[in-house]
Amino acid sequence: MLTKISDQLNGAAIIADVRAHPTAAPLALFPVRFDVERLLVSVQDFGEPGDNPSLDHARGGSTVGTFFDRREIMDDVAFERSAVSRAVLFPQGLYEATACALDRRPDRLSVMALARGRNKGAFSSDEVGYLHSLSGHLRRALELTARAQEWQIANHYLDQIIESLPHGAIAVDEHWRVLGANESARALLSQGAVFDYQTNRISLPDPPSSRSCSPRWPARRPLPASRRAIPAIASSMAAIRRTPAIRSRCCAATGRRRRMPPAGRFSC
Repeated sequence: MLTKISDQLNGAAIIADVRAHPTAAPLALFPVRFDVERLLVSVQDFGEPGDNPSLDHARGGSTVGTFFDRREIMDDVAFERSAVSRAVLFPQGLYEATACALDRRPDRLSVMALARGRNKGAFSSDEVGYLHSLSGHLRRALELTARAQEWQIANHYLDQIIESLPHGAIAVDEHWRVLGANESARALLSQGAVFDYQTNRISLPDPPSSRSCSPRWPARRPLPASRRAIPAIASSMAAIRRTPAIRSRCCAATGRRRRMPPAGRFSC
């Protein structure tokens, strides 16, 4: 999420503190786009227009937020009021929230936005103090961004190490979620290999040539040449009586067509 936001902001972090919504998280992240230096700020649309009641209100061009530009460090209390105000849309259609777009450079805060909804007017001392109290959250946002970068770099090196191994290797986290696998491991898994979480090894099933037949079902041998011409029946007499030449000879001797017994059965 932080990486996606940083890409949209060209290297900036976003932090938002939601106060008006009772079920919202105390700290929420959402993407904000701003161009040039600081004053043109817009918030991406969340969901469909029917899902967000303030979407149409924000698109109408009315002023629902006031923007600040501050060139000092966050520890100072001095703010510089900006004359530019634009419509701001926050997640869940909130009317009261605080959003700060923070540049990665620690010497200045590029954009600060306080959306007050329909209650426009001058900021009170409590609101200014509340903005000043966001300095800890902003530092936390910078730390999260730095950790996300370190995690990406570590993953990049981990992928390189795994791919360079000659044998099959799979990278997992502490919850045994697979993070990656090299080409050898992918080839083994495509052949039916199984990854054992207890031994941390990849095992292949036995090849078909090494599997022995079960003694209960022995391998079937081909019949000899002398037995391939007649069916394999328990009674040789029954097999002979099924021969067409013997059957026609018996019918000519008796003068009537004799009904032959089914194959495999004896007749008295």
